[in-house]
Amino acid sequence: TPGERALRPPVIEANPAIIWRINGQKGRLAAINCYEFTNLLIRDLLRGRVEGLVIAANNQDVTTFDNLVESTHYDLFSHVILVNAEKFGGSAVRAPYKERWDRRIFDIHGSNLFAVNVCSLNLQDFRGPSQKPKKSKPAGFVIHS
Repeated sequence: TPGERALRPPVIEANPAIIWRINGQKGRLAAINCYEFTNLLIRDLLRGRVEGLVIAANNQDVTTFDNLVESTHYDLFSHVILVNAEKFGGSAVRAPYKERWDRRIFDIHGSNLFAVNVCSLNLQDFRGPSQKPKKSKPAGFVIHS
């Protein structure tokens, strides 16, 4: 909408969840919290509109969120970055590359861990050609401008 485009950074409102989107030259990112991440409709709003999704979490249900990250990186055909609280652990980065070892970019599990980790993500890999082989796009996937 015109109102959404005027916001810096752009925001999508989805009754009443808010998704922050940042459109950069190297790709588009969105950020949501762990509760909003469980909403299929919100994830569907982002499909084809981002190359990276960041989830801020403070959640002890690590197994459920591990499974959500595993499925969402393919559904969105983008990087998915889950940052969970040190109290619970369970932070991860995934991307839909063809090879299993390329898909699993980062993982840290275990409670009461404090860590600062940095990994390099090429958001443009999921807009066009990539140096790493990618999985086939999911059915019905379209990149939106």
